[in-house]
Amino acid sequence: MPIPTQEERGAAVVSAGSIRLRPILMTTSTTVLGMTPLALGLGSGAEIMRPLALCVIGGLLVSMLLTLFVIPCLYLIVSAFAERLKAALLARQPAPARSPTPPPSALASATE
Repeated sequence: MPIPTQEERGAAVVSAGSIRLRPILMTTSTTVLGMTPLALGLGSGAEIMRPLALCVIGGLLVSMLLTLFVIPCLYLIVSAFAERLKAALLARQPAPARSPTPPPSALASATE
């Protein structure tokens, strides 16, 4: 299986981002909207649950941003760096020694 190029990786990241955008937004928005009454402190005893609701909402929003933007960008940056590092390391190594080719007379006598 051939290793994808940087352009192919970029296209794959954009394609995966567009596919996963709706489920991630739906999950995050439903949970944030469900926690909103607790975060606003509505109802009896809500002052105890308010810090928990604020932490959950903040964590979900940050994780959504990390999932949709930061992680794909880091993947592209790290893969480009690894590709450049591999090219640099392979350029430094000497070419593997090749076995000498036998003279044509040796090949002819081996086939007889």
